[in-house]
Amino acid sequence: MFVKLLSKLMGAPTALRLKVYPRVNRWLFRAKGIKYGKNLCVYNEVLLRIFGDVRIGDNFVYVSGDGISPISGNKKGAIYVSADGVVCIGDNVGMTATCMWIEESLVIGNRVSIGADCLLMDTDCHPLDYRLRSMHPQNEEEQDFVKKSVKRAPIVIEDDVWMGAHCIVLKGVRIGARSVIGAGSVVTKDIPSDSIAVGNPARVVRTFSSC
Repeated sequence: MFVKLLSKLMGAPTALRLKVYPRVNRWLFRAKGIKYGKNLCVYNEVLLRIFGDVRIGDNFVYVSGDGISPISGNKKGAIYVSADGVVCIGDNVGMTATCMWIEESLVIGNRVSIGADCLLMDTDCHPLDYRLRSMHPQNEEEQDFVKKSVKRAPIVIEDDVWMGAHCIVLKGVRIGARSVIGAGSVVTKDIPSDSIAVGNPARVVRTFSSC
């Protein structure tokens, strides 16, 4: 029944979907075990693969595909959290077509804005050793061995961070409070608070007072 309803909804006019999708997604998030606060508002489809713990604060806004945002076009967002993964998102956070691949931990503070098509990934996904990448594990022991060789580390994005479109944040990174990450940047190392960082890899180009 729900699948049929969702199929009809996808074929409905955009204006109608904008009204209905937030209600449908609240049900879907709850069904996936995601705990969220007041006024969760998720527009359009989001790919959810939730095996770990996900907690979202109040007034969360997520825009996904359907040309709602001109920057992301029709690209849809995705949230993948492994069985060992933990995601904690604060209050008043907004993001557009964001892809989160979390094997260990992602913490996002309050009042964070994440631009279109950003990728937050706390894992290398594959081993650095080419010999392990080319392996075809034959049993659970070999699978565990390959999995443990993949490096991962928590990501922390502190309060009031603004991240431009098409940024990538890699494992083990902490972005300090009130900092701005320029569009298209690849964040590979910590960014201090009250900084503007741009580039690949992202480097601080300016600091400012938070007062």
